[in-house]
Amino acid sequence: QGVRDVLLAWLLERGNDPEIGKLLEQYPDDVAATLQYGRALYAFRTEGDTPHARQLLAEAVKHNRHVPSYLLGHRRLPRVRPQFVIFGHESEAAVCAQDQKVAWQHTPGSLAWLAKYRRQA
Repeated sequence: QGVRDVLLAWLLERGNDPEIGKLLEQYPDDVAATLQYGRALYAFRTEGDTPHARQLLAEAVKHNRHVPSYLLGHRRLPRVRPQFVIFGHESEAAVCAQDQKVAWQHTPGSLAWLAKYRRQA
């Protein structure tokens, strides 16, 4: 079950956009933070700051509002990965950010885009 999260993080880090698209198509209704934020980042990479990308980011934030604080460095990631994850809570946010932080950092403009959205929301 959690393998898709690890695979998504790996593909995002490698910038393998075609494979990311295929993976995300397999789980269109999954509302886990890793897939939600992965979708938003993928859309930003492939489309830029479009209404569709902003909509995906809004949906991700709606499902877990804690993730941007970790990705933007406003909150420190825990040293130890949470043992249990609760959807919508900080434990899920920490895992998502741990998995995707490098991908967000290596996607030009993505963190500024996230910060801009966060200020406007």
